[in-house]
Amino acid sequence: MADEIGHAVSRIRATIWDGGKSAAHGAIGRVDALTVAAEFSPDLLDEARAIGAAVAARAAAGGGYRLGWSRGYRHVGLFEGISGVGYGLLRLARPTLLPSVLRWD
Repeated sequence: MADEIGHAVSRIRATIWDGGKSAAHGAIGRVDALTVAAEFSPDLLDEARAIGAAVAARAAAGGGYRLGWSRGYRHVGLFEGISGVGYGLLRLARPTLLPSVLRWD
């Protein structure tokens, strides 16, 4: 399993900034995957938190989170909207208290 986790982490690192920021298929979803992988390799949690902080900083500097929707449309949903971004950032603070919505646990 270690090889599969290592491959997944490498792929996440290579694509972290591709696309939007949503939980479903964006940076926050990839950060959540790193958070789950940190259960097997605890050093990944620091990396996930650093990337999460960078996502928030980029959003602050750029006027908001880019979610892949057309300009002016505010999606509030969990998987493709801003609530998923918020939940993902909250989960970084306490990953053992908040479950991953992408794992279906």
